[in-house]
Amino acid sequence: MTPEGKAKVKIRQWYKDNLPGHWRVSPRGGPFGKAGCPDDLICWRGIFIAIEIKSDTGDTTALQDIALRDIKNAGGIAAIVRGYDVARLNAIKAAAHFKSLQLSNPL
Repeated sequence: MTPEGKAKVKIRQWYKDNLPGHWRVSPRGGPFGKAGCPDDLICWRGIFIAIEIKSDTGDTTALQDIALRDIKNAGGIAAIVRGYDVARLNAIKAAAHFKSLQLSNPL
């Protein structure tokens, strides 16, 4: 298994352990998928989260950068996680939690 593949397995277990009740899909790549689509699309507490998983040294493509930017501009949370970075995952969780509180308590 590639370093990125190993990170995906650990990160997806982290989702199960830390995002109770989440929904996740890992879009298919190749000719039937959308080019640049992040590895994991998650809905948790009413918040859309897109995560691109890379190895510790992996880089995103231009299409991946555009997709993440577009998701962020549409109001979602978009992030790149390099390796099994628990601190980054916890920061994404905190951002989603904060956003869900904002939505439930509008001004």
